[in-house]
Amino acid sequence: VGGSGASGITATIVGQIGPNGYATTYWTEYGLFGPADNKIPPRDGGTGNRVFVATMTLSHLDPGQKYYYRIVAKNIRGTTTGETRTFTTGR
Repeated sequence: VGGSGASGITATIVGQIGPNGYATTYWTEYGLFGPADNKIPPRDGGTGNRVFVATMTLSHLDPGQKYYYRIVAKNIRGTTTGETRTFTTGR
């Protein structure tokens, strides 16, 4: 979880995405009551065959709160939803 500033608290989410040769997009879903409350805009993950590290920043988070999140990737072969995880922001 990152620091705070004029835009509130931020958190950096890091995960691995494997496009398997298909055009892939990915995003993070997150929220206070479950990961599907909010969604960052999808990003282009490319079409490579190698797994890459995806880094996404969540901003405008509330202090002292437990957030749920998951990373989602989608291509013509389907949608893969990562495990739901949590983090707690500082005060």
